[in-house]
Amino acid sequence: LGQWDQDDPYEFGGDHEWLPRGNSRVVAALARDVPIFYDVAVKTVETFSPPREDAETTSPPRVRVVASDGRAFLADAAVVTVPLGVLKRGDVTFAPPLPERKRRAIENLGFGVLNKVLLLFPFAFWDAEDADAFGYVNACDEGHGGGLRRGRYFMFYSYAGTELSGGATLVALVAGDAALSMETSETDEECAAGAMRALRDIFAASREVPDPVDVAVTRWGADPYARGSYSNISPRGTGDDYDALAEPANTRTSRLASGGDVAAADADDTTAWNSGAVETDASLSLH
Repeated sequence: LGQWDQDDPYEFGGDHEWLPRGNSRVVAALARDVPIFYDVAVKTVETFSPPREDAETTSPPRVRVVASDGRAFLADAAVVTVPLGVLKRGDVTFAPPLPERKRRAIENLGFGVLNKVLLLFPFAFWDAEDADAFGYVNACDEGHGGGLRRGRYFMFYSYAGTELSGGATLVALVAGDAALSMETSETDEECAAGAMRALRDIFAASREVPDPVDVAVTRWGADPYARGSYSNISPRGTGDDYDALAEPANTRTSRLASGGDVAAADADDTTAWNSGAVETDASLSLH
């Protein structure tokens, strides 16, 4: 609890805004005309110094990225934006190993799971014009396993509207132990049924809740390219661990920099983008 407010100084002011058609529009715009290799899992990131042309010439370190299919990509610089969950599992190895301070930060920071159950309805039965979110207090069982109920469907976000999502969409949140449990113990249909029970409990006295016409469920903990959703400060960590992860692996001349939501103490999706842009500019300035 000592770190509960560590990111408060970095909060953005002003109203919350929805991006019509989702954040993927931003990604698509940034990726335009950029060569992207899909389904290429990185296994090893190596920094090395190529042979010098003569005794008077110092060759700068370079980067070799090796994929699981054996392909190798050579570059003058690399910005590592691998999710913390993947780093914690050791799915990507570094040669030479990352500095001790950075490895300790990877161990110290937590990486939790927040899953979503997306429900598309034939019409918006909730007050979509007046509220963009509403909560639900789930009953908890006594003793072991009570948290598995507490973390289920505690918040519903409204994405209703043609411009926003294309339809009458609600997004139910599942967090903590409940999010981990649902990934291995429930089908998409069972997850949707649980969210529907919560909705019908909320509106039991005021209106009828229709069945959804489509459902989608995220499973970020099981995703091999994510292994979780959000970073957090564990009991043994501090905000300094974010700073350690943001540092280049050795020095600026190492050509190996870090970006992403764990590379800034004000960790969120906005600063994840900002950190990647900052490190990319820094890498380009070396040439």
